[in-house]
Amino acid sequence: MHKAGPTLIVRFMNSERHKKMSNFFRKNAKPALIILSFAFIATVALIYAQAKDGDVVLEAEVATTTGNALKVDDPNASGSKSIRFKVQGSGGGSGSYVWPLKISSNNRYLVDQNGRPFFYAADTSWTMLGYLSVDDAKKLIDIRKSQGFSAIQTILVPWGAGRSSSARGAAFTNNDLTKPNEAYFSAVDQIMDYAETKGMVLYIPPLWMANNGGWAYSEYGEGDPTPSQAAFTSFMTWVGNRYKNQGNIIWVMGGDDEIGTSTSLKIAGANALRAADPNHLMTYHPRWAEYGLKDQPWFDFYAFQKNDITAPYPYQQVREALGISPTKPVLDAEPPYEPSTAMQSGNVTTALMNRRFGWWAALSGAMGVVYGGPQGSWAVGYKSSPNWSSDIERTQAKHTGNINKILSPLGWQKLSPDWDSATVISGRGSYGGTDYVTAGRADDGSLIVAYVPSARSVSLDMSKMSGAATVQWFDPASGESAGTSQTVANSGSQSFATPGNNSEGDSDWVLVVRKN
Repeated sequence: MHKAGPTLIVRFMNSERHKKMSNFFRKNAKPALIILSFAFIATVALIYAQAKDGDVVLEAEVATTTGNALKVDDPNASGSKSIRFKVQGSGGGSGSYVWPLKISSNNRYLVDQNGRPFFYAADTSWTMLGYLSVDDAKKLIDIRKSQGFSAIQTILVPWGAGRSSSARGAAFTNNDLTKPNEAYFSAVDQIMDYAETKGMVLYIPPLWMANNGGWAYSEYGEGDPTPSQAAFTSFMTWVGNRYKNQGNIIWVMGGDDEIGTSTSLKIAGANALRAADPNHLMTYHPRWAEYGLKDQPWFDFYAFQKNDITAPYPYQQVREALGISPTKPVLDAEPPYEPSTAMQSGNVTTALMNRRFGWWAALSGAMGVVYGGPQGSWAVGYKSSPNWSSDIERTQAKHTGNINKILSPLGWQKLSPDWDSATVISGRGSYGGTDYVTAGRADDGSLIVAYVPSARSVSLDMSKMSGAATVQWFDPASGESAGTSQTVANSGSQSFATPGNNSEGDSDWVLVVRKN
């Protein structure tokens, strides 16, 4: 008798395989989701796969598991005798997320299908999917994962005349959106799959919409014409059908583009994508901070791009966005790139400035943080871009990843911004300035985290803690704790002085107060 083991969610790698595998699923016309129970060992004598209604739709003689993939062999199948499924859930490892992501119940951050909070820490390797070989993309993903990133922002079909990739050829035959090139997208599939095994979410605009109304970067002299609505919606429907069962995706409309440009075309494309793929989150990536499409049914969270080192600063912009109705998660999707920004040339985005922008956003209630590197990073593999292997190892990338490494173990999702200065009662700095201390506190009194951007003493109202607490400084440059922690009673005001210079020679620090 079959003995059920862990229950796993199993889904097809992509919709193109549905036709090939139709003989496996007699009861499900569209087998996007099935439930599989099996004895959790490497090889199993018998597999029962059931549809949601409980009908047995597949029985297999042999199954093997490798990583988070399950391969099932059917002795009755003609031709190819194996299917590769994606496996996620209790069999995917204790560190795995159950995709796709969704919005938390309080509309402030992202969670997986089991409600596990997901801190969004993204790199902007915009051209990874289009211009890197599969092997190079895997290397990039591995490096970003080791640095502390949980997401990569990358375009499905990047800009460029003919949208051609030297790694795999053109994305479309004759640049026709209704004629996608399978070789191009097959490579994309492999990169997406690998990112998923690493727990990395991909924030993906299917096409990049330039700020001149065209659909490529005009500054390169390669502006492709704006597509017809029929061609665009056809492509978006195709994309949705192909990737609706790929777990680690967030879809993105827009780009370096004002909302008021080709608005009806964008809405039609977004509606087509959502109709084909209702499973994934979607947002709009505006030129700056525009939320005119916020009431569209597919608009799931607010994203803005700063890319400028001057005021208003992220803590101001995140606070403003969180005040918009309806409440949705907020993301600074393009902070200042380093070393230069869209608004300033030269080496203006210092490591200190990068850390400030990240921590300001994170402790102001944003759903996560984003890093923007030099051209060899954001235009990775594209034409004459600098060597990406050195550009992605820059110090500032690691500093952004450290935000995730420090906050994720703390229960960061419980933090609410301390706008009323009820927690940080002195040493706060000037609101609107670069010396401003951002801080968050948990309503249950279990946690306070403050980012102090320059040397000083700060005073906290310790009665905001629900019990005696441990106080520890963290170096935002190294990601490590510094000095000896101290235990403090949850009463009165307590002052804490920053401990000199951090490992980068700067004076910014992160103060963490945890209930014992």
